[in-house]
Amino acid sequence: MRGHYRRELAARLHFRGPFEPLEAPRIMSELDVIVLPSRWLENAPLTVLQARASGVPVIASDVRGVREVLEPGVHGTLVPVGDAPALAAAMRACVIGRPEWSPARPRPDPVVSYERHLAEMAQLYTATLANGGRGAGAARPEETAPLPQSPLVNPLAGVSCAGDALA
Repeated sequence: MRGHYRRELAARLHFRGPFEPLEAPRIMSELDVIVLPSRWLENAPLTVLQARASGVPVIASDVRGVREVLEPGVHGTLVPVGDAPALAAAMRACVIGRPEWSPARPRPDPVVSYERHLAEMAQLYTATLANGGRGAGAARPEETAPLPQSPLVNPLAGVSCAGDALA
């Protein structure tokens, strides 16, 4: 029975290994969804930003960094940190193409120039300094995750859903 399920999964899921940065646009174009089940802060989640630029939806943990750049229902969906059943449910909804997993293929974000990014960062720092060094609100500590016992996995690894559920 287990072998049957492994064959079924192998036919439907593709785990991507490491690749060169210049290959990102090609790799992203092959993906139906990216799954990012982080348990710790993702300061500047490059994977999510690349997915947004490519129009690939993301299923991710609701951690700082990710929640600031992933708008649920626009760029994908957020699930509670460490909630494996919620992650599985979001992945299942992606695979079977349930209507509440919307949008199926978000519009890619416009590319932000380096100059615009610097201007936005300068504006953020100026606003923070004007607010007495405090940001928009109090920081929320994230759950402390244990150190990994195995080598880190490439954060750009993606999962491609079967069929045209997200086409």
